[in-house]
Amino acid sequence: MKFKNHHDIFECRRAGVSAEVIRGIIAAESSKLVMIERLWNGWFPDGYEIYRKDDISHWRFYDSPDDPQRIIQSRAGLTGNPPAFVPDLRDIPATVADLCRRGMLFAVAKERSAPGVMYLVKARKLSPRSFLAAELDADGMWTEGARFYFDAVTSIGIGGRYVAFYERLFGASAPGGSAGRGGENADAAQKTFFDAARS
Repeated sequence: MKFKNHHDIFECRRAGVSAEVIRGIIAAESSKLVMIERLWNGWFPDGYEIYRKDDISHWRFYDSPDDPQRIIQSRAGLTGNPPAFVPDLRDIPATVADLCRRGMLFAVAKERSAPGVMYLVKARKLSPRSFLAAELDADGMWTEGARFYFDAVTSIGIGGRYVAFYERLFGASAPGGSAGRGGENADAAQKTFFDAARS
């Protein structure tokens, strides 16, 4: 599956993953992944998220000249902002490895096992099936050694307003900053962060 259209508003669902409707403009793609500039509330650019194409069950482009969504997009000048860089999109492990080399803070979702939870992480060490990360909770506390399995990752987010906000405030303290909380408390804090991001 190749989308090719990288300028009109794209909308998709992932029936086996989440009920969320994803809307944005495609920034880049590979045979396995698609990188979308997300439109917060449907219209406001808010960073980029990377999804598996195999998870996409339904999709459409608002590309008809007389489509109301297309007319609004044209009037608003929403044509997609070129990303500062495009990470390696061969597959999820390659993307994480690229972000690890760059030392970037990014968001990870595991919606099948942890719906409604977003994790802010800096990848530290990769293995064939998983990666270890420093995890940042909503209170700006870091926890080292969080493990994420590649098969469980359903999306990766970079450059959004909340990622940028936490990177600006707390990014310099990782690693070796304040010891963070782990377990259920960390999950609860991340859920609070996710709810705020979606409000």
